Amino acid sequence: MAGCMQRLLACMLLAILVATASTAGAEEKVLPDDQGERVRVVVLSRHGVRSPTQEGKTLASWSARAWPEWPVAHGRLTERGALLIKAMWERMGARFKRDGGLPAPEKVYVYADVDQRTQATARALLDGLGLHSARYAVSGKTIDPVFHPVKAGVCSLDEEAVRAAILRRAGGDLKRVVQEYATALERIGALVAPFGQGLCRSWNLPEGCTLLGLPNSIDVRDGNSAVNLRGGLAIASSLAEIFLLEYAEWPEKLPAWGQANEAVLREILPVHNRVFDLVNRAPAVAGPRGSALLLEMEAALLGTHADARVNEALLTVFVGHDTNISNIGGLLDIGWSLPGHGENAIPPAGIVALELRRKETGPEVAVMVCAQTLETLHTWIPGSPPELAAPVCRPAYRASGEIARYTPEEFSALVRKAACPQCVAGATELLFKERPDEAAGAAHPQTPRQGNTSPAPSAG
Repeated sequence: MAGCMQRLLACMLLAILVATASTAGAEEKVLPDDQGERVRVVVLSRHGVRSPTQEGKTLASWSARAWPEWPVAHGRLTERGALLIKAMWERMGARFKRDGGLPAPEKVYVYADVDQRTQATARALLDGLGLHSARYAVSGKTIDPVFHPVKAGVCSLDEEAVRAAILRRAGGDLKRVVQEYATALERIGALVAPFGQGLCRSWNLPEGCTLLGLPNSIDVRDGNSAVNLRGGLAIASSLAEIFLLEYAEWPEKLPAWGQANEAVLREILPVHNRVFDLVNRAPAVAGPRGSALLLEMEAALLGTHADARVNEALLTVFVGHDTNISNIGGLLDIGWSLPGHGENAIPPAGIVALELRRKETGPEVAVMVCAQTLETLHTWIPGSPPELAAPVCRPAYRASGEIARYTPEEFSALVRKAACPQCVAGATELLFKERPDEAAGAAHPQTPRQGNTSPAPSAG
């Protein structure tokens, strides 16, 4: 029995390391030779493909063109998004089965944020693994303090520190970032032209203004609980991601009104990655927002969690948002590069995996990042060869450029140094379920369409 379990554990991350045939050779070159035997894996997943979170009036100001109508209300996981997740985790499950069998349901633990898109993602990945009775939990609170401690009121952001940290990451001035990405900003501006009526006027600029000409600022609001950029960089970042979501949602057409193929996306997505990094990896933001989740992940990985059910799990999956993953990346001071998506990208359903490995030299903690490629997101359809749904994975790297590997003691010390204990609430009230509620599951055609009166989503 012990031998079978070791074999299972040894293949757990291999399930995550499935790569498409076109990238298998490159994968072998970037992974260390001695992977060791996997003891436990803790995954933080972003939700899958969703509709834009912006209201229709905002989109109308960004472009006078007729925006596509999404099959779900704004900010919700789409049916195709759920199918892509299910297919991706089916590939992981297939590797489990081939190399020793899936973990028993009681050895799998899934904890999702309270939003529809995160709960629906949890349901889809459990469907992909075929583990319908695995332990699944959501917070009993309206705002989960593990995923959103600042919004939940556990702690707040220091506005002065936030502004200073973002400006440091921008090289002292947001104008530097505008200059660095001027070509991409011009391309995005051309894709959406013309702006909607009133956009330029709202900035006290004449009609015909451009993204390059819009001023940029740091916006801290809602009692120091929310922070974003405001201006041309922020609009360009959001537009780049919307076009990525369109690319993934509709295989039969190209996003940006038929203008953006994969080459164009590769050109404009770095703007989104850079702007997202400026805000969410800034220590004054990542610390308050990411500490609670990072401590939960560390405890789940090392078997020191307050809940014995978590410690029993061989595979633990937290389902949150791109902001959560970016916060964790900032706290650990790690980076990654995903083919096509770019530096520190967090595509739909992308994951960061912490692995506890047993090696001859002693236990080791390693960090991997995985996501489906642009090609997969756009071209995969039900009935496609199964391997086409597999993610491509890369090891995360430290600021020094070394692969992110630590002894458990080093990893715990890193976590303790980065975390803000004042931003961690007491024990979270969890509602354990056999599986996510059907009502919160993958979107169905009858789901209300964009433009309804549902509240704005809480995160990306």
